[in-house]
Amino acid sequence: MDIRWPLIISLAVSDLRGGAKGLTTFITCLVLGIFAIAASGSAAKAFQTGLANESQLLFGGDVRLAFAQRTLPEEAVIWLEERGRVAQLTEVRVMGESAQARRLVELVFIDDNYPLLGDLTVALPNGTTDWRAALAQENNQWGALAYDRVFNELSAVTGESLVLPQSAVTITGQAVKQPDSLTSGFAFAPRLLVSADALADLGVAGQGFRFQSEYRVLLDDGLSMTTFVEDFKAAWPDYATDVQTREQGVNGLSGVIGQLELFLGFIGLSALIAGGLGVSAAARGIVESRQKSIAILKSLGATGGEVQAVLAVQIGLMAFIAIIIGLVAGALTPLGVLALYGDRLPFPANAAIFPEPLFYAALAGLVAAFAFAAMPLGAGRVTPPSSLFRAGQGATPRRERIIALGLFLLLLMIGATASDEPQMAFVLGLGAAVSFFIFWGLGKLVQQGARIVRPRLGGFMGQAVSGLAGLGSLAPRSAPALGLGAALLFALVQIQSNLISQIRDIAPQNVPSMVLFQVPLDKVEAVDIAVEEAAPEISEEDYRRTPMISARLISRNGERLNPDDMEDNRWFLEDGLDVTYAASPREPERLVEGEWWPADYAGDLLVSLEIEVAQEAGIGVNDVLTFDILGRQIDARVINLRSVDWGGFGGNFAVMFSPGTLEAANPNSIVLMRLTPAQDDLVAAAVAKIDPGITIFRVREALDAAARIFGQLTVAIRVIALVALFSGIAACFAALTAGMRARIYEGAIQRALGADQGQLVAATSLEIALTALVAVIAGGAIGLFAAWYLVVQIFEATWIVAWAELFTMLGITAVLGAVAGVIMAWVATSQSPHQVLTAGELR
Repeated sequence: MDIRWPLIISLAVSDLRGGAKGLTTFITCLVLGIFAIAASGSAAKAFQTGLANESQLLFGGDVRLAFAQRTLPEEAVIWLEERGRVAQLTEVRVMGESAQARRLVELVFIDDNYPLLGDLTVALPNGTTDWRAALAQENNQWGALAYDRVFNELSAVTGESLVLPQSAVTITGQAVKQPDSLTSGFAFAPRLLVSADALADLGVAGQGFRFQSEYRVLLDDGLSMTTFVEDFKAAWPDYATDVQTREQGVNGLSGVIGQLELFLGFIGLSALIAGGLGVSAAARGIVESRQKSIAILKSLGATGGEVQAVLAVQIGLMAFIAIIIGLVAGALTPLGVLALYGDRLPFPANAAIFPEPLFYAALAGLVAAFAFAAMPLGAGRVTPPSSLFRAGQGATPRRERIIALGLFLLLLMIGATASDEPQMAFVLGLGAAVSFFIFWGLGKLVQQGARIVRPRLGGFMGQAVSGLAGLGSLAPRSAPALGLGAALLFALVQIQSNLISQIRDIAPQNVPSMVLFQVPLDKVEAVDIAVEEAAPEISEEDYRRTPMISARLISRNGERLNPDDMEDNRWFLEDGLDVTYAASPREPERLVEGEWWPADYAGDLLVSLEIEVAQEAGIGVNDVLTFDILGRQIDARVINLRSVDWGGFGGNFAVMFSPGTLEAANPNSIVLMRLTPAQDDLVAAAVAKIDPGITIFRVREALDAAARIFGQLTVAIRVIALVALFSGIAACFAALTAGMRARIYEGAIQRALGADQGQLVAATSLEIALTALVAVIAGGAIGLFAAWYLVVQIFEATWIVAWAELFTMLGITAVLGAVAGVIMAWVATSQSPHQVLTAGELR
């Protein structure tokens, strides 16, 4: 028989006007998940469109060419200028000394064409914005604009001279922000901007200084970036190793945002799944609160399908309200963040409403509502009027079970379709769903276990266990929601704690605390003596000195090698490849293929390569490689492949030559040391007296800075993860309220039989606390496993359990569960037993 939709809608709307048990919980559980999906998707779109709209400005032009330890020939620069405007930058790292401190600084020399787009934001003491005048030479000293790290780490002030190895600059103001700073890379040292005209005068461009030259090109109208890059590589093949278009540069940042969107979208979907039990419990409560109305409708001739349609319309209307609230909150969240923190955000963002993520969030919310409400609706459809009048409810029919499963799979497909990486998104969503059912099975096991131990317990403990064992047990209804939210939060906390620990605690044990670069050959013995005097306790295992020279691998057996052919180790074929020479291999390196040259070898140049980079580049033993070293092309035959512990202490080099040839270049040395914090300053001061040109890099400080930055980045992820946990808490609340009617009736009977109200409150509190504790322990176990797999198998890092955070979360969960139990038990036992048992209707 056809369903009479006008009548159905009229009945559904009029029935909702009277209110129903579970409406607030139903809407709350949906809102949290919809909000998380809409907010994360909208934020990602805001950043991605912001990057796309400002890509040319952020990149500093259309094409970027960067070279380590060399510059383009004048003819190549002219070639660039014939096709667009060109700005050249040169970055040099040297030691800088203020009146208060001496630190490694990064000088960025900019020419008159910089920036090609936008302008430099500065803070000058005279209140003007004429930063070019601030870089001019005055009183035989060049001006420099310093970033805030110069003022913080060197305690420098405006107007002060900063002493360099062979000269000095005057800090004339503060550089606040470069228009292309987002794509300029992370500054490992405090940075200063200096005029390109000062490069020769400051004496930091000669041999022995490590520098990188960079060319930004703003192409003429009508010239495509692809054509330009192809033509440049054909005209200047020796300089084709590191050429990047703005699309490639911004796409890299967009990829980072895409990964973040994938992760946050997964958390939002998990929040929707975690809140699903709350939706299901609320839907069950709606059906239960309308049992007499449903029975009357069926007695008057309404079919089960029509009754189900009335309930479905009500579910749809409530879902619509939840969707509106969730979408509005999700769409406004990125706008609010931009309004409050726009200038401090790491990426440019487009303040707008984005329909696509809102559409997917709405669709996911609607599907989730009916996926979790399908089975209670099915029970209302098939239960006969006689059972409904006696407050009974039939089992869920197979059809609704199949519908619920299909809608659940559709929910996962929606999450996958909304992501830029659909396969990964589907796998993550499926993992959340599997975890959900694992928690449900665990809840059933807890219920069965409680039935086994129930006869052996008495008092309020026995009553609490009886509640877990009974038909209205909270364990299978609450554990999935709370456990899934806890698993996500536990995993995030453990991953963050592990990665920060790698940076702060484990890395300092394996890597040097201080590195000396550019130690001249005639100063190595003096440095050895100075370090020994400043840190007499240092052992041979904590002090390594190695000759190092910059090279570039050009070809294999006469065939030019292309960095584009390598994915994981592209750096091996780009500029600035650091190489060394040695008579014997270094511990713990080991030969994998080939043999080592004799200790007294004196013959044609041989070379040893790290096996992974060699294999990716297609290089094997006996291949002849051509290197560019200090402008000369030198051939070397590959004699062996070896493994290198990149995370270990020591000078780890992918390329190691046989001795007897590179010594003629008088290479500088690199010195690696493991020192105590107190020894750092002593050694730095001693080395500075030997040669102010020796560059000192304090690894310990860099690791601390990296740990701080990483900690700040994870705050936002933790906040979103809390949404999933709150969804689980809301679902648990729905499970509690769904059984409140039965709890009030049971409490009235127990009090009528002489039970004390305090005992009932204690028993119910213990029952809920145990349920929450079991769910969170299981969630913690799954979260720990997920974190362990990511840290150990993916990041290949050392695993550490953050016990303090783990036990803190367990304790908080138990306390919150107990508080919820007290509130619920107090409500259940506050009414007079006589009123409850004789009134027929509960207050």
